[in-house]
Amino acid sequence: MSYPGIEIIDQYLFWGRIRYFEWFRPFIKLFDETLNPDINFFNDFALSEELKVFFKALSLMKYPPSLLGLAENSFKAQPENIWKNKIQYLNEFINHIRNLMNDMGVKSLIRKRDQKISKNLKSCREFTRALFEQHGELTVFQVDLAFTPHVEDLEHNDLTNLGSSFHAHHQLELLKKNVAQFWGNRRHNKMLQQIVGRIFNFEHSVKKGFYVHAIFFIKGHPDRNFYLTCKSEITRQWQQITQNKGCTYDCNLAPRQYYKIDKGLNQSASERENLMLNIEYRCKAQKFFIFKLLDSKEYRTLQKSQCPVSKSL
Repeated sequence: MSYPGIEIIDQYLFWGRIRYFEWFRPFIKLFDETLNPDINFFNDFALSEELKVFFKALSLMKYPPSLLGLAENSFKAQPENIWKNKIQYLNEFINHIRNLMNDMGVKSLIRKRDQKISKNLKSCREFTRALFEQHGELTVFQVDLAFTPHVEDLEHNDLTNLGSSFHAHHQLELLKKNVAQFWGNRRHNKMLQQIVGRIFNFEHSVKKGFYVHAIFFIKGHPDRNFYLTCKSEITRQWQQITQNKGCTYDCNLAPRQYYKIDKGLNQSASERENLMLNIEYRCKAQKFFIFKLLDSKEYRTLQKSQCPVSKSL
């Protein structure tokens, strides 16, 4: 059965009113301009099955769908063939997407991907729960460990050359090596020994290049300034390891964004859930497209420290 996204109602001569079906309304924003993306921009990325279907459906269209001129509740007179053609193209595009998404092969690939995401999220939840159970009060820092990007790439809004050495395979290998060294050095640093757990997510940005989004779990401390000192020490150690070629991006600039959670306190439940929502976002962030060098069985983009043994065991 075909479910169109738009129709013409109250037609009279060259007058008419556009009505969108309720199921389509959440997607209107995606179609508010002519759909004519440059597929070449995605050559360096591995696309999700949904995006592959989207571009496949576009390739099947003789004319790209567009909502331009199809304002709802508009009574402006227009030749009937213009209304009909635009609506026909849009509904045809929707039908192509629906048919392609119903392919059993596509459904299977999406299901396997979502199962992997759910598995990672469940593992992170169990890890986080075990940390709070063992240590009680924890403070969570979120920081990106990266290499200092090229100034010329930050001075414009044009597409960055992803074929440059800054985005090359050796940069990812160097990042892995430096991150492993950072975590190993923690054992010999009295300040960083207070970090009792971490979650690393290897990511890529067209401006920042390869980087690691780090979530550090730090033991509770009576001195508030201790956490700021610890944060500064993380940056100092990272710059030292990268020979001053690295930089950090603080993801908790506002004090209210720190997750200060005390074990067993009901009022902290919402903050802990916010933390899990953040981790869930990280698990799903690369769901739709990922830089090809990260889309390899050679790398585990999501990594965490060893899960502590539960006290109840």
